[in-house]
Amino acid sequence: MKKIFSFFLLIGTFSAFSAEVRINANQVEFNVNKDVEINTATLGIRCLRKAGILEQLNNGLKEYTECNDFKVNGVKPPYYSPSIELRKIGKNKFVLEKDALIKFSTSRKGHVCVIIKAEFKDFKIQFERGEDTYSLLSYCSVKNLPFATNDYVYNNRRVSTLEQFNDALGRPIQVNLK
Repeated sequence: MKKIFSFFLLIGTFSAFSAEVRINANQVEFNVNKDVEINTATLGIRCLRKAGILEQLNNGLKEYTECNDFKVNGVKPPYYSPSIELRKIGKNKFVLEKDALIKFSTSRKGHVCVIIKAEFKDFKIQFERGEDTYSLLSYCSVKNLPFATNDYVYNNRRVSTLEQFNDALGRPIQVNLK
């Protein structure tokens, strides 16, 4: 019995991650329409999967829940929406110093969404478009987002492919302020 359990545990270990998303290391520059400096920039990551019946009952009947089986650069991140802070290298210039490799399972309709977000020291500064407060660039590994995903975050300035996301990181990202 112990050998059979070990065999299934071993198979489960190898099949846990069936997909990956690689965000290439890159310099990220923001083209701000006013003379204002961005304080921090982050790469936000969210992994969702279809919830089981018991999870739905315990979670207000939500159809999707956070993944508990994904890794970023080989490390299991904090439970809810991990992020990688980009290192500041100049005025409105940041760098993602190494590739971000996100491994996740596509079983139970698992998928990953990533965003680039910028924040200012002065909280009075407002974006021209309210949605830009949450993300300035986004990509999701699924075409149609489930209802549980915050559309205003993950559909804002969304690109269709991972290649487009990585390409966009290499070009200045326009930031329009009021």
